[in-house]
Amino acid sequence: MRQQGLLIPRCHDCIALFRGSPSRYQEVFREKPGTYYLTPGWVAEKKDPLGILEEYVPRYGRETAQWVIEEDLKHYTHIALIDTGVEKMAPIRERAMENAAVLKKQL
Repeated sequence: MRQQGLLIPRCHDCIALFRGSPSRYQEVFREKPGTYYLTPGWVAEKKDPLGILEEYVPRYGRETAQWVIEEDLKHYTHIALIDTGVEKMAPIRERAMENAAVLKKQL
């Protein structure tokens, strides 16, 4: 049987991995601390703010769902899309821009 090694990254969350390293994440965080990050995987699975909003609407109604999402993200000022090099970015970039527009965040 062939064995495979296990790599355990020394990061506090996945964004540091997507940014390249914890130190690179800290650099970017210092530049724009209020940034909400999107990845192609999160967008594809509708785990972006608009996807979560649509998930909440049947349960809470549009007005309350919108309020919940806005409240969750009230301290964020920017939305950043991380290009992982795996997906075609055009439709995902469009969705990121839609998230930013609806939630009144900068890209």
